[in-house]
Amino acid sequence: MKQDALWDYHCQEITNFINTNKRRPSKYRDEERQMVYWIKYCKKLINQGKMSDARKEKFEQLMNLANKFQRKNQYEYSHKNDETLSLWKDESVFTILKR
Repeated sequence: MKQDALWDYHCQEITNFINTNKRRPSKYRDEERQMVYWIKYCKKLINQGKMSDARKEKFEQLMNLANKFQRKNQYEYSHKNDETLSLWKDESVFTILKR
């Protein structure tokens, strides 16, 4: 697999993950940690000025999508969606805490 195809594969994998799970990959989960490391590596390349403009543009689109699902704290996401995103299994507990 060529480097461009591999880079596109990783970018698409993270995009699919975010769209499916409605959250960013976590460094605390083993199966998601590699995606987090890839994102950190891409940020490092951008800061060093070593990433091509085409890849940089795609990566910025990916980060814009990821930033929509940034957390405010451990209980809430910063995005407002029609769906209620809750980390609590019992919604009544969440409603009581939110008051």
